[in-house]
Amino acid sequence: MSEIDVDIIAINETWIREGEEGLAPVVPGYRLLHKPRPANVRGGRGGGVGFYIKKTIKIKILDHPNLQPVEQMWLTTKINGKRITIGSAYRPPWQDVNLFLEALTQSVTNFSDCDNIVLLGDFNINLLNPYDNKSKLFNDFIQCVNLAQLVTDPTHYTDHSKTLIDLFCTDAKVREVSVKHIPELGNHAMIIASLNMKKDKIKPSWAI
Repeated sequence: MSEIDVDIIAINETWIREGEEGLAPVVPGYRLLHKPRPANVRGGRGGGVGFYIKKTIKIKILDHPNLQPVEQMWLTTKINGKRITIGSAYRPPWQDVNLFLEALTQSVTNFSDCDNIVLLGDFNINLLNPYDNKSKLFNDFIQCVNLAQLVTDPTHYTDHSKTLIDLFCTDAKVREVSVKHIPELGNHAMIIASLNMKKDKIKPSWAI
């Protein structure tokens, strides 16, 4: 964290249930906002989405069409007068991809009045296999909502495979997107992105 100095961190699979926020890692200078897996989905165990946000950044949590059991959380902030809406979403491997993408389509459409949208998370759709049906459905989705998926390198590593399942989708201008895999931290790589927006005089620079 000290090396990268990001402003907002989207997280998936928090494994934090309602009321367990005190068990989450404390990141100095950041506050945690999260949404646990619904209690009626596998007993609420596992899953969960959220954000670590720099305490200097003002944000608002947004309501969205609640199509359970799809795990998603949305917030908004302003940069030099532009309203940016950010979503963190997670699709477990067992979840129907059509249900998942339908829920995200409803959410993105619901926030169409904002200036830019960023959607990211572990979709468990391997875009390195473009002929897979799930990949085709995802490509149909981003075309439908007018977003671009900007990650091209593998983001998940095992002893036998490399897959691209952690995605960054936006309609904003992006200065840079990089993938950083630290094996000691797990099989998933970090996606680091910087939006091409003029820095506020008081607020910190923007990165996800």
